[in-house]
Amino acid sequence: MRKLVGAKKRAVSRAARLPQEVAGAVHASQGKKASDVVVLDLRKAGGFTDYFVICTGSSGRQNQAIADAVKETLK
Repeated sequence: MRKLVGAKKRAVSRAARLPQEVAGAVHASQGKKASDVVVLDLRKAGGFTDYFVICTGSSGRQNQAIADAVKETLK
């Protein structure tokens, strides 16, 4: 159990270095109990976006709630 707590602390400290919008999206998804939250830094890839936030929900309803929370946070 301690290892999980340490992993959560590291994830929070890493989120502090992310841009405010990305950190907000991460916190909004975690607030809706998303699991396996991953942030991909694509700034060096030269594409159309700087970051991807990917997470998992356990049902379609939860996935919609996560998406709605992220949209609301980013408004």
